[in-house]
Amino acid sequence: MVWAIPIGVVAAPANRNDSPLLLPTLELLSRFDGYLPDQMTVHLDAGYDSAKTRGLLTTLGHN
Repeated sequence: MVWAIPIGVVAAPANRNDSPLLLPTLELLSRFDGYLPDQMTVHLDAGYDSAKTRGLLTTLGHN
């Protein structure tokens, strides 16, 4: 079984695109420094499937 664990909350106005919130959300991982595996896989909704998102994940060291 795979567990999904919320990493934090980023507030934003309603009816806005979620993709600009990806970086601030992933930056919340720093709270868990030393407690996360070196290699992590990020699972996102199909709406995030873009070259920009893939580039951001690569830059941050996630796949």
